[in-house]
Amino acid sequence: MDYLKCHDILIADLRVDEQRHLVFATQFQLNLLQNATRWFMDGTFKVRSKGTYLY
Repeated sequence: MDYLKCHDILIADLRVDEQRHLVFATQFQLNLLQNATRWFMDGTFKVRSKGTYLY
């Protein structure tokens, strides 16, 4: 992932029962979230593979 200039973008690989959750973020993005007073989330469902979700 040289084009991202961030080799530690995968920050979590979590499993809950049979479901897997991959969390991607840069340190800059995590800092923005940490300092935000509100978070807004949305899902992008048309670009993902069947059986997966992208938020």
